[in-house]
Amino acid sequence: MTKYTPFAALILLLVAVSYFTAKEQSDVELHQAFMAEPEFRLDVAPWPVEVEEEITLVFSLNQTVELQIKSISARVEGLNMNMGIIPVVWSKSQIPGQYTGIFMLGSCSEPVMRWQLILDVRLTSGKKIQRIAEFSSTN
Repeated sequence: MTKYTPFAALILLLVAVSYFTAKEQSDVELHQAFMAEPEFRLDVAPWPVEVEEEITLVFSLNQTVELQIKSISARVEGLNMNMGIIPVVWSKSQIPGQYTGIFMLGSCSEPVMRWQLILDVRLTSGKKIQRIAEFSSTN
């Protein structure tokens, strides 16, 4: 039994390295930066987005901007087919300066559906910031 122990340990090590390498690669595929600016960053998961699955947005602010935020809202609209207005439901995260949004895309007859995410941020000063990000999904 002892002459197989180093071989078994080597196999176990190779399996573990393969697992963690694959996990790191899949984690990279699951997160995509929609928008990145000095004041904030907006990430989405999973990536690429999938229809009829929950999609999570993470809106991260720098501390200076967070003190000025009055409200955050977003909606998703179809570009190549009218799919109505899909609201993003936001909640403030336990992490300072971070908000989490959730929405779901419906499937349609188009093989590739193009979407736009419209993000609206209102500051306490009354200033409104609007950003638009386009993306696509497949059925």
